[in-house]
Amino acid sequence: GFPPGDRFYVLEGGFDRVNVLVVNGAPRAIPFQDETFFLLRALRSLGNAGLKLQIQSVAASSVRPADVAGRDVVILANVHLLPNDVLDSLRSAVDAGAGLLVGLGDQSDSESVARMRDLHALPVREIQGIDPQLGTDQGLAVGAVDTRVEGASGLAGATGASLRKARVFRYAILAPPTPKGPQAHTWINLENGAPLLVTRKEGRGRVALLTTSLDLDWSDLPAHPGYVPLLGTLVSHLAARG
Repeated sequence: GFPPGDRFYVLEGGFDRVNVLVVNGAPRAIPFQDETFFLLRALRSLGNAGLKLQIQSVAASSVRPADVAGRDVVILANVHLLPNDVLDSLRSAVDAGAGLLVGLGDQSDSESVARMRDLHALPVREIQGIDPQLGTDQGLAVGAVDTRVEGASGLAGATGASLRKARVFRYAILAPPTPKGPQAHTWINLENGAPLLVTRKEGRGRVALLTTSLDLDWSDLPAHPGYVPLLGTLVSHLAARG
């Protein structure tokens, strides 16, 4: 419908706020003991870095399929069991282009990981580690941060250096990828080579699995400055806006 001539017309669009749903698997009355206390504070601070988020937090016990609809990214923080209709909604949302981040925790038992197997970047085989001993030299250090992987370039420099100072006390052992299965990418490894953060494409969307917790229960990740840019990089990647 443009008239002929030597002018070029550009339709300039842009992304609105990234719509994020946080599902809290272990709400607590004391704020800093709540499963999503550090997570939500980190996400809200990302606005200062130019990543505009619209965040809603809901307890796992009350989440409904309607809560999943229209989200760019869904974060499951130490969620045990979700109703089948919510799981179906998550699968449909990811297949249509949404991103999903799963953080594990003390509610990640065999039943839980089996029910969400197809929503994990790689299947969970078992949980290993010790009870948290924050402030000691126990646990495993972060071994490698692979910034060459698609979407992970934001973990370079000071962010990667900060993440490598973190220690992990409990984590999930993952099944290795199968030749015919979807290709998974490991962003971060522990010093023993076990994956700490894995992503893969699923349909038109993306899923990510953090093999430890998003709070201080299984690691001291939230105590390090790299935790905030890690979440920002992950959310941008999962929302396909990296």
